[in-house]
Amino acid sequence: MKYALIENNIVKQISYEPIENYVEVEDNVFADMVKKSDNSFDYPDEYKAIHQKSDTYVEKREKEYPTIVDQLDDIYHNGIDGWKETIKAVKDKYPKE
Repeated sequence: MKYALIENNIVKQISYEPIENYVEVEDNVFADMVKKSDNSFDYPDEYKAIHQKSDTYVEKREKEYPTIVDQLDDIYHNGIDGWKETIKAVKDKYPKE
């Protein structure tokens, strides 16, 4: 069990022992999280922007490229030049850093 001191809907401290004025929370609640209106907890956007890793251009491209099967289908139907256009659009969207 975990307990949190919450002030102005912000988790100030965590304890594993019950303490007066602390409330019981889930194990995935940590200091600096904000209690939302639905009683769930999450980090504020400002915190996420600083602390969460952003994808590299390679990872962004990998997520957006068509599957190999779809790329082969593109080559079959549209030729190499059509396939190159598809790939280039993703490369242009996420240029090398």
